[in-house]
Amino acid sequence: MPEKRNHGTSLILEDLLTGGQRRGGTGDEMENDQLAFVDYGYLFPNLAFDSSATLVADDNLSTSAIISALKRLGYAMVERASLGMDGDLPVAYTYFGQFIDHDITLEAQSKHLQPIDVPDFAPLPEMTIRQQLKNLRTSPFDLDSVYGRVGMPPHDIPVPRHGEKLALGKNSRVGSPIPGKTNDNDLMRVPAEEPWPHFRAKQALIGDERNDENLITSQMHVAFLKLHNAFVDTQGLNFADARVATIQHYQAVVLFDFLRKICDETVVDQTLVRNRLFLSSCADRLYMPLEFSAAAYRFGHSMVRDRYILNRQHDVKLADLLSFTELSGNIGPADSPTTAYETLPRDRIIEWQNFLPISVQKPVLARPIDTLLAHPLTDLREEADIVFTDVMKHLAQRNLLRGYLLRLPTGQSIARALIRAGLLDQQMLLMPATIRAHVSPTEQQALDDPAFQKGTPLWYYILAEAKILREGKRLGPLGSILVAETLIGLLRRSPHSILNSDQWQPQLGNLFPTHVADLTLRDLIIFAGLGDVVER
Repeated sequence: MPEKRNHGTSLILEDLLTGGQRRGGTGDEMENDQLAFVDYGYLFPNLAFDSSATLVADDNLSTSAIISALKRLGYAMVERASLGMDGDLPVAYTYFGQFIDHDITLEAQSKHLQPIDVPDFAPLPEMTIRQQLKNLRTSPFDLDSVYGRVGMPPHDIPVPRHGEKLALGKNSRVGSPIPGKTNDNDLMRVPAEEPWPHFRAKQALIGDERNDENLITSQMHVAFLKLHNAFVDTQGLNFADARVATIQHYQAVVLFDFLRKICDETVVDQTLVRNRLFLSSCADRLYMPLEFSAAAYRFGHSMVRDRYILNRQHDVKLADLLSFTELSGNIGPADSPTTAYETLPRDRIIEWQNFLPISVQKPVLARPIDTLLAHPLTDLREEADIVFTDVMKHLAQRNLLRGYLLRLPTGQSIARALIRAGLLDQQMLLMPATIRAHVSPTEQQALDDPAFQKGTPLWYYILAEAKILREGKRLGPLGSILVAETLIGLLRRSPHSILNSDQWQPQLGNLFPTHVADLTLRDLIIFAGLGDVVER
């Protein structure tokens, strides 16, 4: 029986290489069935191994002192109020960002890789990073997380299908039904009463089981299953064509909706039209930038709220979003561990008008992008046989320590490199003193540590930049460049990329946008049949 993998944990590289794992897709594979890896690398390799551009020990500063300073800074990054502030973005974009992450990254690391929950460790050598850290996503933005791929975890059978459609799971008949919601709003799961060999009871049968680690992302996955099926029903497409249509509409929303809401629009436009600077679409090898995966794209952690309006019946804590999944819980309430259901109860199906502007009702907004995280993210749940140390439970500390382990350059060193490249204005550079002046007293005290006198950890810098320069409404210029460069660069590498054709336009029908630049996540949710009944 496979162990559960908690948020932030990785597959073990040696197990994949020696275990002979044969994994499943949908049966119509676009690629061969070889187990393949993509390297992690750096957008700024010269900075990563430059002692003046990173947090490194010297005669006056030990590694243990740097680690202690990072832990104190992480501890300070906690929102103390029980009700968080509002940003500008509907909460669906927090979890759509996670859905994207699971589509482009699936980390496998060596069992010998240095852990971060020890008192003292040093940044890894370059060769160790190349050899002991791999990304299993070899074809970016192709929705492997939904459709699966032979040679990829987590399944030994194909993702379930019903003819040309993707299979949906049935909801448990618990509580009162939500008006307008059918009983097929869960993921297909292994039977609870008679679990299959090598599978967990209630395990989701999906391309990436991480999409069942919180309820909103799980329901987002259901929406994409239904999006595929809607192309079959409304346009008569076969499975392969519906798959391509789903992938390309997803890509369009990433490019023209998500990126333009998260990043500076001018940065997105400039990235699209200029020749690639860092992540060339013509590069000999595809790689995943560590500055992106271990720092810039972790901006979404600050957008997580401690409570959500799930539907007209339930206002839930973050803990319940986790517990009503199989990967992070037992499909039951967090405050009653012995209460568990075989599938998602029908009264826990989300109503999308609470998450996106689908009706006249205003959706709940995500937290602003800033240097604070919701309090529940300081005490992440332990699952199954996984015992978390204090550091691993605390998401901010975990992010900062991992950035140190992976030799991420400081925010200021990358900003200076972008200034030299003509991509960033000099006045956009935030010095440590400027950042200190705009954060909480607890953070100020942590930032006074000698470890941060020459530079700010990249992840923290990106959050501070969003707070100071963009009022938390979107990423600042440096964060926007790193995210846009990476996502657009990866999107260009997709064999089904909409960027490879000037002619691609949405195909949702006359009731939906017909120009690609107007397409939004809201449109996909409605086309999938999940526009909600709003009468109360």
